[in-house]
Amino acid sequence: MITDSKWKRLRKQYPWPVSQIHGARKWHGWLRDENKESLLNILNEFEAPLVIEIGTWLGMSAKFFLKHSKCKLITIDNFKGSKEHHENVEHKTILDAGLEQQARINLLNFRGRCLIAKGNSSQIMPELFREQLAPDIIYIDGCHEFNGAYSDISQAVSFFPDAIVCGDDGNLRDVQKAISKVLEERDDLRVEMTGGFWRIHS
Repeated sequence: MITDSKWKRLRKQYPWPVSQIHGARKWHGWLRDENKESLLNILNEFEAPLVIEIGTWLGMSAKFFLKHSKCKLITIDNFKGSKEHHENVEHKTILDAGLEQQARINLLNFRGRCLIAKGNSSQIMPELFREQLAPDIIYIDGCHEFNGAYSDISQAVSFFPDAIVCGDDGNLRDVQKAISKVLEERDDLRVEMTGGFWRIHS
């Protein structure tokens, strides 16, 4: 959970545009059935959790959290895409059309409970730590390259030890390596895998 005063402060730090956002919702993203089932089980552990998500894209998983719980959600993305997106014709078209604008259109109806923190997760996560937040859930679905994935997972378990840290793409080699390196450094942690979904346990 998060207090109203802290949420108001974060809303000033990561504001929605003052001008009205117009446009049709256009959805694209990745949220497999095993992720949905696992996330629903986690959400059921809380009444109104504070969720931090790394990797917004067009807001599909953010919408899932917001529709299936009374959570408040901070979703982090630099909206530049990664190498894999720029090398994919469909994904490059989505990027060129304006990723952040479309994500905001898609999540507009949830703006009272959803903040979009534009920037690199390696910079935003320390900012949220300095705000003395106590997130209940951190969902990591950002960079799939080793350095980025390791940074996200390592910061999450270090800054927010009481949060449930979980994510997608645990079936990808670099993400697996990142998880393994964090576990090597922290012998008090273990990982549970369900398909591509992973969850770190203490």
